Amino acid sequence: MERFMEKIILVFAFGGIGSLMRFGVSSFTKTIAGTTFPIGTLIVNCLGSFIFGLIWSIGSEKAALSPQLSSVILIGFAGALTTFSTFSFDTVQLFKNQHIGLAIANVLLNNFLCLGFLLAGTIVVKNA
Repeated sequence: MERFMEKIILVFAFGGIGSLMRFGVSSFTKTIAGTTFPIGTLIVNCLGSFIFGLIWSIGSEKAALSPQLSSVILIGFAGALTTFSTFSFDTVQLFKNQHIGLAIANVLLNNFLCLGFLLAGTIVVKNA
């Protein structure tokens, strides 16, 4: 139980850092860019995917990080920074494993379903 609580605290700490980073990047780019395009979101999604790839590779291929530390960084930091990193990783793994149809379906479903659920949420609030 003590080890589990340690993991929870680490996920919480890394999550706080990731969410603060996302907030900072998004706020900064909104102020600087002044554009309608969500460049801040694009930046954190790309950054999160890059960090996910780094941590995953360092942990699994180089064995330089323990699986426990890798998982709390990926779940806490990358998860709070963006969930796009996990989506990207899953899609790349599908392609790598020759599941081309599933990879394409993953891309389409993630994009269109997320947009649909966002729209549904705005409609629910609008009609409430």
